[in-house]
Amino acid sequence: MSTKSPPQLSHNDDGDAGAISSGTSSRRHPARLRVQESKAPANKGMQPTAANDAPRLMPGPFGRVVPKMDDRSVMTDHEKIQEMVRLKDQAPIAIEPARTALLIIDVQRYFARPDYPFAQVIGKLMPGATDGYFNRVRSRVLPNIEQLQHYFRSHHLPVVFCGAGSHLLDGRDLPEWLRGFDELGIQLLGCRVTPPVGTPSWQFEDRVAPLPGELVLNKTSSGPLASTKLDQILHNMGINSLVVCGLTTAVCVTQTARETADRGFRVIVVEDACTEMSEEMHRAALFAFSYVFGRVRTTADVVKLLANAIAEPQHARDARKDARA
Repeated sequence: MSTKSPPQLSHNDDGDAGAISSGTSSRRHPARLRVQESKAPANKGMQPTAANDAPRLMPGPFGRVVPKMDDRSVMTDHEKIQEMVRLKDQAPIAIEPARTALLIIDVQRYFARPDYPFAQVIGKLMPGATDGYFNRVRSRVLPNIEQLQHYFRSHHLPVVFCGAGSHLLDGRDLPEWLRGFDELGIQLLGCRVTPPVGTPSWQFEDRVAPLPGELVLNKTSSGPLASTKLDQILHNMGINSLVVCGLTTAVCVTQTARETADRGFRVIVVEDACTEMSEEMHRAALFAFSYVFGRVRTTADVVKLLANAIAEPQHARDARKDARA
């Protein structure tokens, strides 16, 4: 059976991200896990005919084609969870632009360029393993972060940067897992991987570098709340919603998104403004986050969501607040 191909977004050169519509309509989710179609046997009490040789299909979550709701008996457990997430995700996103910040995670030279120890260590172990990653960083992630920065800055909304690095030159202030990666770098390259704060490797990538006056924090952990006062700072600023992007999806980006969601922030992860070493890791991390913690949207969707919220009349915002109370 053939199905209609979903629309492609121009910002995606490799076909990963899907088209998403606003509001409560169905959407093709980016965090699609590519699994094989279910081959569950037909119900014993039904004799297949030409019209029902295969289950009736419907557009499913994350780009999958799944059986219609009355054919749940042929859905795998994973397909059922995907459908649950799709239905849950149709709820409107409540956001107040004036209380929303853009949070950019670890878009530093040593994560964004192949000529620094981070990529070199991986390349020593598996040559070519980072080629796709750096292509996505250049062609998709950085341009979309630039677009988000332009929108937030032009509307005087806060842009916050979190970087990763050691405060001590020898890296003794880093957790065990980062020190272990540094030891691997010393063995393979003769140098540590994690840079000290302020060194050229630690600096944010030039295309998306902070402007004077923008908040920049250094963390010595995967998520910022374990080693900074980011949550207290954001609460003091009156922020209650976060748009999160950066590098890399499965490690520091979704770790930050989960931590801040636990601290009471509404969180949106921007699927095409982050990436991972493989597309499969990227999708899996986004799916796990969207399961319970928050929402996953494209850059275009986030801009549209904020623009619509800014344009909404005050009486309509008041009515929505009263309805939620």
